[in-house]
Formats: sequence, C-alpha cells, structure tokens
Amino acid sequence: MNRTSEPTAPSASTHDPSSTSPIISVNHVRFGYDAAAAPVLRDLCLDLPGGVVTALLGPNGCGKTTLLNLCLGWLQPQAGSISLGGRPLTGIARRDMGRALSLVPQDEHVPFEYSVLEYVLLGRAPHLGTLQIPDRSHVRAAEQALEAVGALEWADRSVNTISAGEKQLVMAARSLAQEPSVLLMDEPSSHLDPANTARLLDLIRRLSARGVTVVFTTHDPGLAAAAAHTVALMRAGEILFCGPADDAITSERLSATYGVPMEVHVVPGGRRLVTWQTRS
Repeated sequence: MNRTSEPTAPSASTHDPSSTSPIISVNHVRFGYDAAAAPVLRDLCLDLPGGVVTALLGPNGCGKTTLLNLCLGWLQPQAGSISLGGRPLTGIARRDMGRALSLVPQDEHVPFEYSVLEYVLLGRAPHLGTLQIPDRSHVRAAEQALEAVGALEWADRSVNTISAGEKQLVMAARSLAQEPSVLLMDEPSSHLDPANTARLLDLIRRLSARGVTVVFTTHDPGLAAAAAHTVALMRAGEILFCGPADDAITSERLSATYGVPMEVHVVPGGRRLVTWQTRS
C-alpha cells in the first residue's frame, strides 16, 4: 500500500541557514532515563541556527522530545554540554532562560479552571516580579498572542472545555505571550486539522520573519518540507544529517531515517510529495 505525505504550503527552504550563527549548540550529548538501558541520545552533536526554522524530523521514539527537554534545561546531559547563545545552560539563571526559551508541548494537563485568556497570561510569568499582578499591558500581550493564532474569540472559554486542536493553538499563544527569542514546538500539528495546520504554518513563517528562532519536532516529512529552512534527521538517538530542507528531504535520506523505502517527488509549485510502502 502506498501512503503519502504532502506539504500544505510551499517550502520555506529557500533561506540559507549557513549564513546564521548557532543559537543552540549541542556538543557530544549523551542521555538516558535508565542507566541499565541503552541511552536515548548518544554522542549527539547539533548546531541550531538562529533566526530560522529548524525541524527535528524522525520516527517516534528517536529522541526528539528528549532533545527539546535538554535544550530547555529540564533534563541534564549525562555527558557533553549544551549552550544557548554561546553560554552554557548551566550558567544561565532560570528567569533568563524563561525569557529566552519557550516550549509548546504536545499536550498539557491543566488542573485549574482557567479561562483561555488566564491560561495564556501564564506565559507572562518571566516578565513579572514576585507576587506582581499582570496589568493591562500584560493582558494586551496575551490578547495579541491569541489573535496571532486566531484564537482571540475563545478568550473567555474554559481551557478545559476546548478541543485538542484548539488547545494546541492556545498553548502556542501562551508561548508567544512569553515573547521568547527561541520557540520550541513538540509535534505542533499532531491535533490540528488541515485548516489549522495551514494557520500554524503561517504563524511559523511570520515568527521567523520577525527574527524568532523556531525549532519543532515532527515525524511528518511533509510538514518539515513546508515549514523548515533546516532539517535535522534523527534516528535511534543520533543525527543522521542536518542541513537545508531540500537536501534533507530526499528519497535516500528519508529511507535511512525511517527504515522503510520512501520516495520524494517534486510536484508543481515546488512542493515535495513523499510516498512510502506499507504492508498490505
């Protein structure tokens, strides 16, 4: 049986990532959750360029989410080091990290009945003093973030009553309200329908145009081809290739990444259609 994965928008890979300096550098990092088991990441080296969109592309379980959590400082490497803007993560204060980096997770349990606007306001925390109450300027920043993802009309709804796709957009708004210089997104389209995926792609492009560094994980080659300037191919805790999207999204490299025969076809408009074989 043939399966296909097609970008929903033209590729962003015309940008030259080699012209930018790395904003995050991962140097010979090793990490595992269980000392008795094989490491999740093994001697991984990766430079993430600043001001562009990078996709971490690979199959489920290859270590993409773990790598994001290490870049956030939520996990500590068992070997190697990670730096942000040339500074070791271990030497950066948590408050400064919160202003520089933000994560849009795949999902998040919200234990309280926040309204959507109240939830997005949580993203302003790094910009508030101890016990400081958000003023109108912070509320406006949250409203602008909701407007950016097309979710301002949900501001008064409970965050626990919206759909999974709506919640994914609201989580993106919370991260935007944080005003980070680096936005990390974990499988950002996993709950989105085609219309909202197109909205997400537009948002990623607008952020990149403003100079925000965007790094997202995905197992979908089509999304990587549509949104990313740079693609890092991951398999079994290692980087197989990192470079311009057009060089990464090839039949040979995708087949090696996913362990199944894959073919890449360039269709009218420059989009890349990916097909692969499954057992019938």
